[in-house]
Amino acid sequence: MHQQQTTMLRLPAVKERVGLSNSQIWKMVKDKTFPQPVKLSANISAWIDKEVENWIQERIAASRNSAQQSNNLGTSSARPIWSVRGECGC
Repeated sequence: MHQQQTTMLRLPAVKERVGLSNSQIWKMVKDKTFPQPVKLSANISAWIDKEVENWIQERIAASRNSAQQSNNLGTSSARPIWSVRGECGC
């Protein structure tokens, strides 16, 4: 059976992939809202590539679902803001 290779990402690569700063990543790790790193040595941590990718995909899905739910709220009576000024003659 063929086993997939696991790729480890150091912090600079994680930052590039997710677009967050060091402090944002470490705060989210502490809050358990970001994948936990693997300790490679006393001073070196790395993240499993697949876990970071899954986190990215979850964020995309959550963002898309949230946007769709916002668009569905009150769609029958919602009016664009720009049309309000035009109608009052202001």
